Amino acid sequence: MLNYRRDDLWDAATWADIDQAVLDEVQKVRVARKVFHTEDLSASGAGVPSWLSRAQVKKLAGENALYIPEGDAHPFVEISVWFQLTPAQAEAESTLHTARTLARMAAKSVAMAEDYITLANDPVNWAAAAPNVPPRFPPRAMVANKDELKGVVVGGQKEAEVKGDRALTEAQKLLNTVTAQMAALTSAGWPDPFALILGQELYKQAHSRLDPNSAETAEHHLRGRVAHLVASGVLPSTFGILVSLAGDSITIYGAQEATTLFIGETLTNGLPFYRFRVSERFQFVISDPEAIIRLKVP
Repeated sequence: MLNYRRDDLWDAATWADIDQAVLDEVQKVRVARKVFHTEDLSASGAGVPSWLSRAQVKKLAGENALYIPEGDAHPFVEISVWFQLTPAQAEAESTLHTARTLARMAAKSVAMAEDYITLANDPVNWAAAAPNVPPRFPPRAMVANKDELKGVVVGGQKEAEVKGDRALTEAQKLLNTVTAQMAALTSAGWPDPFALILGQELYKQAHSRLDPNSAETAEHHLRGRVAHLVASGVLPSTFGILVSLAGDSITIYGAQEATTLFIGETLTNGLPFYRFRVSERFQFVISDPEAIIRLKVP
């Protein structure tokens, strides 16, 4: 995708400043790309394909060989957030940096939308799984080609409830549940290292004291086996994801990094504006849902 008349509006240094702000922001906000294996398709000299196979890994009947079926093609997801400037704001960009500010804010929404699609998207609805705490899609983000995708938290085939004896603290219940599920994954052929992505309430429990008389937390006990223990604002507060990272069971493919596109001039309520959008294209593949366990508080 080409930028329209970028050089007609500002010089290369101004655009480089805006582009770097956008890149810094998405890299700061994204959670899924900090955890899962990521492929940058735009860096390939062969060019970026228009589609990607999301087929899961299969095993040949009667044999030990693994393969991925051809077909099951999906277009890349495109996320965009629009913003606009007055001509006076555009003229003063080198001093006021209004475009850089708005582009950074737009990039934040783009990154949150990517995490929502990767981690929490459900093509049906969340009503049955989490009637009181559905995930919130970031405002202002416009998305194409996401409707059929199941995010990691709903794409896995196994679920574990975070519960235990009433005498236990919430932190101890979480630790016991995660430890038991790591053992189950390991015995099923999905070993360390693990990633633990938690909604806000579970993340708080992970950093609470296991016992009122002790300074130890669940996070202290999990450090050796969990490579990433992170919070996600796009997950329902009482939900989490435990994933074995062995074998790259989940991969994110970047087709176009987030960048600011100059769309052109427009009139809003009879007044002239310059319109822009921060846009990216990506796709993700869950190669083996058996490596994923959904955690939730009953």
